[in-house]
Amino acid sequence: MPSRSSRLGGSIAFFTPSPVLPLLYHSHMPILVILANFFSAAVMIAILTSSGARVRRWLRLPTGPSDRWATDLVIGAGLCSLWILTLGLIGLLQTAPIVAGLAAQAAIGRWRGNRRPVRPLVIAAVAGLPSLIIAAGPPHFYDAMVYHLGLPWQALLEGGWTAHPENLFSAFPPLAQMTAVPALALDLFRVPGLLHWWAWVCAAVAAGGLARRLGGSRSIGHLVTAAAMLLPVTPLVPGFPAAEGWFLAALVPAAGAALTQRHRQSSLVVMLLLLGLATATRVQGLTWLAILLGLRMFTSRSPVFLLRGMALLLLGSSPWWLKNLILLGDPLAPVFWVREGIETLWRDGGTLMRMGLSPTNLVERLPNLLSRLTLAPLPTLAAAGLAAVSVRKSRPAFAAALLGMVAWAATGALPQFFAPSFLLLIIVTASCWGREKMLRLATVIVIGGNLALGLAFQARWMPLVHPLEVFGRDFIDAAPKVAPNPPFAAYRALDQMLPPEAKILLVAESRVFGVPRLVIAPSQHDPSPLRHLCEGDEPPGDFAEILGQQGITHLVINDGELTRLGDNYPVAPWKTIRGEGRWRTFIRSLGPPVDERDGVRTYRLSGQPGEARTKKRQAGPPGSSQLSAFSRPSAATRRRAAAVAISIEPMALAAARVNMMTIW
Repeated sequence: MPSRSSRLGGSIAFFTPSPVLPLLYHSHMPILVILANFFSAAVMIAILTSSGARVRRWLRLPTGPSDRWATDLVIGAGLCSLWILTLGLIGLLQTAPIVAGLAAQAAIGRWRGNRRPVRPLVIAAVAGLPSLIIAAGPPHFYDAMVYHLGLPWQALLEGGWTAHPENLFSAFPPLAQMTAVPALALDLFRVPGLLHWWAWVCAAVAAGGLARRLGGSRSIGHLVTAAAMLLPVTPLVPGFPAAEGWFLAALVPAAGAALTQRHRQSSLVVMLLLLGLATATRVQGLTWLAILLGLRMFTSRSPVFLLRGMALLLLGSSPWWLKNLILLGDPLAPVFWVREGIETLWRDGGTLMRMGLSPTNLVERLPNLLSRLTLAPLPTLAAAGLAAVSVRKSRPAFAAALLGMVAWAATGALPQFFAPSFLLLIIVTASCWGREKMLRLATVIVIGGNLALGLAFQARWMPLVHPLEVFGRDFIDAAPKVAPNPPFAAYRALDQMLPPEAKILLVAESRVFGVPRLVIAPSQHDPSPLRHLCEGDEPPGDFAEILGQQGITHLVINDGELTRLGDNYPVAPWKTIRGEGRWRTFIRSLGPPVDERDGVRTYRLSGQPGEARTKKRQAGPPGSSQLSAFSRPSAATRRRAAAVAISIEPMALAAARVNMMTIW
């Protein structure tokens, strides 16, 4: 199997300079590396925004000026995701096709006459400067290393998207992962964080515009824009290479179309397209689809236009359901998944719905959940309630915020998941600016207080990630300061040590990003595939042969992560004392590790990679088939996938255009 070097064009080696800009990656010129990432991020943003504007104009989507930054960006990101998914499904996820795809997307862009406001964009960018320092630094966010960056990195290693049921996150909505692929293909590791930060900036601009449409003044709209960049419930999050910013960039203009243009029939199509894109970004998009669509149908009573927007809804969400349908046979995975280990995901996410609580119990627990976040939600909720009483047109937005709070408590009570509801509460609070003097004063106090509190929280949490100390380093050198038990120095050593055809099985380590060879890497919420061996009846001395039959050539064990996560996550290769004993017997049978550094041990299994086995064996123990999930789909499956992926985009766009022309 080719190494990443040959997969990405022959001369791009792991952690070595890209042939595109060789001097910029010299270790003595970090400032040039950073400037190259900033420039590349700006080019990527321009391509996504201009192509999104072209699609928006072609479909004749009615969008206000303040919504165009976010709308054009996420439409462009959705378009990028579709062609990257197509390349991945046909096995052409390599540097040359990716660059060609970006060039083609740039060629269709609308670069002039888009009439987007600049002043609120500058305000949002200035307010987001603290998080920009993090976004421009080396990536270190744990979740990003596992899936936001880890899964696209793994796809580049393989040269395409393949099924990875051993990793729960591989079934999650992939829009943020898809947009990170071009940057990772060119070794521009800081670009995904910068793109996420920019998506948050565009969402903030849309939030300020929505506040003005609900009754706020220009100045209060700018204050809302600044506050959106510094939400107290999301300190540092805008600077991470994550998905929340993309989600907000799709959701805020969708809320504007649903809640302020409910008497304009054509706005329903815009709302459904953006909600589809939000669903392709985070699973929470499904709950917000139900909330906003329900409110829109309740207030406008024009269900006939729901059918006209379904094509764009399916198109916007297609990166998620199409990938899962083709690779896993389950378009809505992992929504209905029930399997061992997934309960730790519900626990970490505070998913009360999985506890069997009734809707009444959820509402009763909501005040306690809100009080745990910060000092901000409850006063902001009270102020938004007063504003909704005073301003009639802000009531649908307040209802959406309340329903979003209940959905947040039910589906995932993490602070960053509360951002959409909290932002809507701030927007509703701004709507009473034109009322009595006391209401104006309360509006300024609440929104300004959230702005100040968010800035204070940013300052409080900033030292934990050491932004200035790690700013000029690559992520391997920065990792010891910001990551628990980092494996990246070991990964770099493995690139020099392992043959190109090696395949690695990670044990107690979920961070795929940076692995130099093909890899099987269960997430921290998935049981180790080795558990079936350790808890089975096969002799430990035969484990190496069984793994070799699955193509595994090396084991990489992170002892620090095994200790840190072992008690609360199913990462250990054993479940019982007997299984632990069999595991240790197996490791002793392998002899000394071929490499050991930073608590990460690498063992080589017996036999040369690709060498025929001398002893034939029947199928492995029950469950060992999980190890073969790394295999690629058949040629026929990939041809069908390519046909579907290539045909769905123009067909859906054409149908949507016909619908929009009918509406107009």
